[in-house]
Amino acid sequence: MSVHYKFKSALEYDTVTFDGLHISVKDLKNSIIQQKRIGKSTDFDLQVTNAQTKEVYEDENALIPKNTSLLIARIPVIPQKPKQWEGYGGDNTLPVKLDEGGPIAKAVDLSSLDAPEDDKIRAMIYMKIRGANQMGTVPPTYKCYKCHQGGHWIKDCTFGQGAKSTGIPRSFMVAVDGPQVPGAMMTPYGQFAVPLVDHQAYNHKAGAPQPVPEPKPDIPEDLVCGICSDLLQDAVMIPCCGNSFCDECVRGVLLESEEHECPDCHEKDIFPDTLIPNSYMKIRGANQMGTVPPTYKCYKCHQGGHWIKDCTFGQGAKSTGIPRSFMVAVDGPQVPGAMMTPYGQFAVPLVDHQAYNHKAGAPQPVPEPKPDIPEDLVCGICSDLLQDAVMIPCCGNSFCDECVRGVLLESEEHECPDCHEKDIFPDTLIPNR
Repeated sequence: MSVHYKFKSALEYDTVTFDGLHISVKDLKNSIIQQKRIGKSTDFDLQVTNAQTKEVYEDENALIPKNTSLLIARIPVIPQKPKQWEGYGGDNTLPVKLDEGGPIAKAVDLSSLDAPEDDKIRAMIYMKIRGANQMGTVPPTYKCYKCHQGGHWIKDCTFGQGAKSTGIPRSFMVAVDGPQVPGAMMTPYGQFAVPLVDHQAYNHKAGAPQPVPEPKPDIPEDLVCGICSDLLQDAVMIPCCGNSFCDECVRGVLLESEEHECPDCHEKDIFPDTLIPNSYMKIRGANQMGTVPPTYKCYKCHQGGHWIKDCTFGQGAKSTGIPRSFMVAVDGPQVPGAMMTPYGQFAVPLVDHQAYNHKAGAPQPVPEPKPDIPEDLVCGICSDLLQDAVMIPCCGNSFCDECVRGVLLESEEHECPDCHEKDIFPDTLIPNR
């Protein structure tokens, strides 16, 4: 004979076999413990319940008939008291009433209070938890994590109250002294500003002279912040989608969002501490505004005096493929027929130069006889003698340094002129001595 049982968390029934028509609750528990190898622990007991009638067998000597379906549950032997949290009511009432709105930061000498030692300890813990470290004079080195400004505790921060300037470009905002200015908005760094249109209208109404707006420079698309639509300042990269924003813009958006949501891909739980400084964008954008240092050289044309974003290399006619011996250097693009060489200099074809001089009455130069050049010393781009020969790593062919560098820079995909391999950068060229 047998009975069927299962634990409440089990899906299928197990069987206990016995001799006779009945089995006692005690024998059933022992059989289950041996069958399931629960062990001989004395801190729990098995509760046996009839699956059909929901009757709980509390008597150890009660008999359970054969073919009965049972539910088994483990219960503690010693009943536990329900957990209770100690409060400050009743006997645990705080001996000193603290005025939450008053100057709680004033030093409270707990040793001078007429109260038991336990009450003094509880008062000290309460004041520490309540915020004793954020009451009173704000240290000069303290900065509010919410608005990144000093002079107030984070619990007293007004950041997020009132209108915000999120989404308005910085070039359209004018900083003001405080929220008392009409139309003032909160910037992502806790400062106040008003839209430029409102500021100009207010000045016009007050009779103030209108400032002449400076012409806005053309900003490359990859240097525009997706939040303020202005030039990236202190560029940081957000880890979820890898896009770059201004540090103050994206930090403000993340702090204003309840779920710290990315402004671009809307990924959640993106915290300001995970932002990655984008050094390339900083060099590409923020440091390329203003005066060009005398030691700076444009990587695109290898010339100084301008940022790479303002480089005119690649605009207009190019001399690619024309041998250097057929070109004559000129002062600039104002010369008729001037072409851009691979190194950013300007030159005109020798034929045009001779025709121009002939028209002006200048004596014609006698061309020197061109020497026979071995085939392995001829550049495949300019068809002239190799000058500053470099070897390209993809196919191992040699070219003039300026020729191949110009071709790679002019190609959008940096394509090799011989084997057409892509992503070959000028830095990978190998000097061929």
